[in-house]
Amino acid sequence: EINTSMSMSGHMEIRSIANAMTRETRWRAQQAADEETIEELQDECVEKDSTISDLKAKLAAQQEATRKAERKAEEQRRRAQEVETHWKAQKAADKETIEKAK
Repeated sequence: EINTSMSMSGHMEIRSIANAMTRETRWRAQQAADEETIEELQDECVEKDSTISDLKAKLAAQQEATRKAERKAEEQRRRAQEVETHWKAQKAADKETIEKAK
């Protein structure tokens, strides 16, 4: 009877140790998985930050191109106005010359 109870006690202790080792193994596996997930998320963040930076740079370039195009269009409008004003003045001068010649 004494051997049986000691055997049972030893068996329970072995089971307890085995369960603790199983829990520790699971915990270590979860830690490793968590670390891997964290690394993957960090990599994703770096990629997204890079994408955001690229998009910001493209937007800035597009905005600068738009400003240049707007300045060019304004300059063309100004030149067209100058040409029109000069043309009207020349037409009036020609008309006056024709009237004087009559």
